[in-house]
Amino acid sequence: MPFAIPMVWREQKNHLDDCYFCLIDITGFSAKNKHALVYPDLDSVRRPIPHDISLPIPIPKPQQIKIGSDMVEDVHADSTDANNVSEDELLEPQTFTQGELNDLVRDLDLSKDKAELLASRLKQKNLLDKDVLLSHYRKRNFDLAQYYTTDGPLCYCNDIEGLYANLLQEHSSSDWRLFIDSSKRSLKAVLLHNGNLEPGIPIAHFVYLKETFVNLQEVLEAIQY
Repeated sequence: MPFAIPMVWREQKNHLDDCYFCLIDITGFSAKNKHALVYPDLDSVRRPIPHDISLPIPIPKPQQIKIGSDMVEDVHADSTDANNVSEDELLEPQTFTQGELNDLVRDLDLSKDKAELLASRLKQKNLLDKDVLLSHYRKRNFDLAQYYTTDGPLCYCNDIEGLYANLLQEHSSSDWRLFIDSSKRSLKAVLLHNGNLEPGIPIAHFVYLKETFVNLQEVLEAIQY
């Protein structure tokens, strides 16, 4: 701080003879001659006092950190353990477990074919545990197939409650809404969570159907929702 004692402001008594801002006449002053401004000494304002011989700039004392014997022993033990680790152990690759590989596939949003290809490449580099199955991703949706029915170009969910139970999710019709969208080649129906706290669940996919009243009625009759 450039001043030993900063400027102290108090509540003024009035605006006639005790207001710091009212009593400063800045008429005719600019950036070049503003140093010639005369600031008043009032009861409501105490002017700052700069450092001098009687009020020198304070010099902080150096901080001394005391290190106890227990801290020294801990540091010595950590350094000893670090020295005992060989370079071979540090460079040894860490293999993926089945669960870790599944999480990686989900984070990368890989299809079944690409997930199996990734697992195969990691297996060639010996980066997988021995119990990891490469064929795991071929049947990752096998347990969900029982809840869907295929009828020609139509594929729809035949048991919505069972599908939610298999996905370990609670189904309340007030928390989910049916969303139907169509393109030039297909029409799909998805259940979306109202708060977007859960991922959407596809319950129908119809090929070569346009979004007409008759087709929408057929969709609703098929899924019974």
